[in-house]
Amino acid sequence: MEKWGSDTPEREEVDIATINQQTIEYIEQDGLCFGHPNDEHTVTFGMCAHGLPDLLISSRDLETNKIILSCIAKDWLKNGVNLQTRDDLIEYDSGKPFILKFNVIYNGEPMFSHTMDFYRTHPQYQKLYSPEVVQVLWQNYQGLFPNEPGYDKACYQYYFTPWVIDISH
Repeated sequence: MEKWGSDTPEREEVDIATINQQTIEYIEQDGLCFGHPNDEHTVTFGMCAHGLPDLLISSRDLETNKIILSCIAKDWLKNGVNLQTRDDLIEYDSGKPFILKFNVIYNGEPMFSHTMDFYRTHPQYQKLYSPEVVQVLWQNYQGLFPNEPGYDKACYQYYFTPWVIDISH
């Protein structure tokens, strides 16, 4: 029986079939599911079933990641994909808007192997075949995004290289 483990000692190994069944149940119930390929990233499963790209967020606060991704997913399920900078989805307790940017990346990154395996073995949830995942980014306390000069890494977000299709061939 195939097992999916993590480098992180706190996590126990889990049976892939059990994970896949739970993922299907969440997709059927909520339209999507969340996965944590490691302790610094959260990804969605199931957005492709709606013809939308899956989402990724990089942060060590996994619960906050799910809240942010949920807000975006609900908006996209209702209104379609919007990759423009957004300040209308979430706000801080102070009322200040939480500004989000989006970065289209290639899902060939090793952390997406479980996501891709899920779609390959459950093609009914893959109405959109897309080698893209959309990374969600937000400003740190300085008002900078992780790809901007002067960004302070105290507000940890890993910035993936945007996916560019080479059409010069």
